[in-house]
Amino acid sequence: MLNINRIAVKTGVYLARELNLNRQKEVKIIFGMELALAAVIKTISVMLLAYLLGVLKETMVLVFTAGVFRLASGGEHCRAFYRCLVGGTLVFPLLGIVVKTLNAVINFQVYTAAIYVSVPVVFAIVWKYAPGDTENKRIPEKREKARYKRLSLYIASVFFIVAELFLVAGVFTEFVLAILTGLVWQAFTITPAGYRFIGGIDSILRLSK
Repeated sequence: MLNINRIAVKTGVYLARELNLNRQKEVKIIFGMELALAAVIKTISVMLLAYLLGVLKETMVLVFTAGVFRLASGGEHCRAFYRCLVGGTLVFPLLGIVVKTLNAVINFQVYTAAIYVSVPVVFAIVWKYAPGDTENKRIPEKREKARYKRLSLYIASVFFIVAELFLVAGVFTEFVLAILTGLVWQAFTITPAGYRFIGGIDSILRLSK
């Protein structure tokens, strides 16, 4: 099985030695390499499955929206890389299928209603739960938490405005629901129910190893 930690460590140690860097910078390089490798592998896996299922465009918008929103809002994830990989590879293409299916049957009024329902739901969740702590990233300081909360609200607002503009202008309307679904899904992951859901997936995948 691919071990990204081992690859990151070997690469980081090599770069640190060649560049004559100290141990602290070496650790930062290793950490950054591991995050980058994980992101690349997960993105390729998600997009490949989405392409095979015929929902590549919808999934790309979902992943981008949820990913950017997650940078500020945090949220739960699986404890091990391979479980996170499997979970993400399944969840986002499945959401893409839902989005594509609904796009074929809903009209302007339903899109509008979806926006008006999603806005207060996402904002309420962010106001109450953001930023969501994880085992590897905890934010103890109130000032820092407040900053991430404001940033989460700002990012969500930008995406909602983009979705509304697409709808009103009549362009890229097939992406409106994908944007909303990405925001709602990411908001869900920072709620207690979201933590339980992701934790349940993590447990199932761990048992099936």
